[in-house]
Amino acid sequence: SYFETVDGVLGAELQPKAPYRSGFYRAMMLNRDFWTYFGENATASLPDVAVLQTRGKSVYIGGDSLHAYAGGDGATVEGFVTNYNRFLGAHVTNAGYAGSKWSETTGGGGIKQVTDLVAAGKPYDVFVLAWGTNDDTGGNGTINDEASNAEGCTMVAAMKWCITQLRTAFPKSAVGVVIPPPKHTDEGMKERGDLMIEVCELLHVPYVDMREHLTVNDLGADKIHLGAGGAVKYGAAEAELILRICPYGAALGAE
Repeated sequence: SYFETVDGVLGAELQPKAPYRSGFYRAMMLNRDFWTYFGENATASLPDVAVLQTRGKSVYIGGDSLHAYAGGDGATVEGFVTNYNRFLGAHVTNAGYAGSKWSETTGGGGIKQVTDLVAAGKPYDVFVLAWGTNDDTGGNGTINDEASNAEGCTMVAAMKWCITQLRTAFPKSAVGVVIPPPKHTDEGMKERGDLMIEVCELLHVPYVDMREHLTVNDLGADKIHLGAGGAVKYGAAEAELILRICPYGAALGAE
């Protein structure tokens, strides 16, 4: 089968060679046999991909309901994070918090989560920051806004603060950003996503733009949250980001 061929390649050659690596992983993870194969053979197969730099590493994902609802609860639902982590083999903390946004200082907002992460002092190998879906309820700001953790600050100010704080506190960790997929009920999503990319490029932060991977047809009935197909596409793209930015070498130790 297709996946047996893929599994053989991983076992024999360890990793596909650049420049084909990104497309190879994406094609594999979007293939239906991928999920079936690992669901039935995870224990036996994962050692074959132990060479991946994500194996045994710690990944922290902060975000909104796209993760809270589609990440899986670990008991009854296997969401996209659970599924792609069978391949990555990392220790993933999914901190998705419904309704949260970059500039919130309470609940599961970006400023709140980053404040708590810095205070805890745990150096995750990878931090993925995935807010933005709900930031239509606050001001986007402009690219010239200064970094701020003040309640009510703009999205740009909060983004700059969150990224800078994590990099300062954990200089050996990788930080990446997820640009949200399109949102049918929010005409400002394109402008907000473009502004998020400007911040990432200004600060030289790797990112994945979900607008390039999903359309509104990949969303659920409410045209906000992910449908089943959208969750697979989102998960594949996010896993690709994690693979791209995860440091090589020994794990930093957070669990």
